Amino acid sequence: SRRSAAKPAKSFRFAARRSRNRPAAIFDLDNTLHYSPDYIKDVYAWSLKFLYTRYGLSSELLKARRKVTDFPVFFKAVVTENGEDPLVVYDVFEPELVKHVPAAAYIKPDGELRSLLKRLARQYDLFVITNNRGLVADAVLQALGVRDLFRDVVAPGIVLPPKPDPAMFRSVLGRAGAPNDRAVAFGDIFDTDLAPLQRLGLNKLFLVQGPDSLKKELKAFL
Repeated sequence: SRRSAAKPAKSFRFAARRSRNRPAAIFDLDNTLHYSPDYIKDVYAWSLKFLYTRYGLSSELLKARRKVTDFPVFFKAVVTENGEDPLVVYDVFEPELVKHVPAAAYIKPDGELRSLLKRLARQYDLFVITNNRGLVADAVLQALGVRDLFRDVVAPGIVLPPKPDPAMFRSVLGRAGAPNDRAVAFGDIFDTDLAPLQRLGLNKLFLVQGPDSLKKELKAFL
């Protein structure tokens, strides 16, 4: 329901990079563009296995800690406490995660979603802002068959902290060629995905619950 008020496809790439008046359309990833509970469960399970194997930690202790914090914060804290650089460890962890838990084994192409996003991309530059790491987000979007429609995928990294910190949102809005109040955003958790954008001047904010809900909102919006 409406709360208030990556790279694009080849056919849109020239327009997206040349136009100075294209607003941003911003999407959360998990439970917005896709709903894949088995995939999310297996990603977290493999991630915990990676940590307790690497550091010899109790899996039960890790599970208990994981319940009280966002995963990027949790992962960084565990790695730092064990004397390693999180960015260095992520360079090892992320390719292994994508290999051992392939998104395409859980997530199938969504032709209806692709058609709606393609229509939206005629007027907007499409972005994903996610707390997943970049390779994982790319794998999910490739599995959905929509990665080429997105101008960029913005994920936590060296400079950008995870949502709901406003840095990633500011980064995307700074790249768009139109004022913030022309942008639109879709997410499944208001405080994490939409409230930071509301504070940055957006008023076209849509709270959705999975891809079916998203497609319904996109049809009405278009």
